[in-house]
Amino acid sequence: MVLRFEDLIVWQKSQDLACNIYKLFAHIKDYSFKDQICSATVSISSNIAEGFDKSSTKEYLQFLEISGTSANEVKSLLYLSSRLKFISAGGSAKFVRKDRGNYKNDCWANQIFRKKTTRYWNAPYHIQLISYH
Repeated sequence: MVLRFEDLIVWQKSQDLACNIYKLFAHIKDYSFKDQICSATVSISSNIAEGFDKSSTKEYLQFLEISGTSANEVKSLLYLSSRLKFISAGGSAKFVRKDRGNYKNDCWANQIFRKKTTRYWNAPYHIQLISYH
């Protein structure tokens, strides 16, 4: 059982994603676009953390759903940033998951529910929450 949101792999990796997005878009002069993608990326881990201490599973799921929609927003903005030539296609591709695999097998999707339920959640995330060095 996970007792702190800081121990969730998905939270840790979404923090890594936010750091990588900030670095990737540091040079972008379109401040509105940069603010939008950075804000959406920060929202992923923030909503995981905020929902973690909710008293009911239903409330927790609502925050995870918001986190998932933020991940979709980041995915969309990554595609757009590539089309606008803010970053290369390879720059966005390394963050965007190409498959629609079984998310029940993702360690982070499984782990996120150990706190309040034994059920697994088919996470709506389509962003690979991994760190690139």
